[in-house]
Amino acid sequence: MGFLFLKHSDGNLYTILDDIVNTSISALHPMEPGVMDMGDVKRRYGDRICVMGNVDCKYVLSYGTEDVRRDVRRCIDAAAEGGGFILTSSNSLHMNVKVENIFTMVDKARKHGRYPLPGRRV
Repeated sequence: MGFLFLKHSDGNLYTILDDIVNTSISALHPMEPGVMDMGDVKRRYGDRICVMGNVDCKYVLSYGTEDVRRDVRRCIDAAAEGGGFILTSSNSLHMNVKVENIFTMVDKARKHGRYPLPGRRV
């Protein structure tokens, strides 16, 4: 019908990932850090779906400081090349997430996540 469809699911989806992608979803959010590899999902399915995520909201956004900058960069490096990537948290911005870390995530994304990516062919 022409609608975009976002699939959100936590946990390890590897055993059913082919089936999920074959449902013609438009985007997948998130790839839970420590459970799934966002770069791997991007390499395998990035020509078919938009990959969304994956700044760790459980630890990094809740308790981190400089970790936030590193995790944003990790996500951009893993999945942004070639497009089809939206930087988000790894689930939600729940009540334990520090507001200053949200601002840091957005600032770092604006600095390093704009297309075309600096020094890369998109």
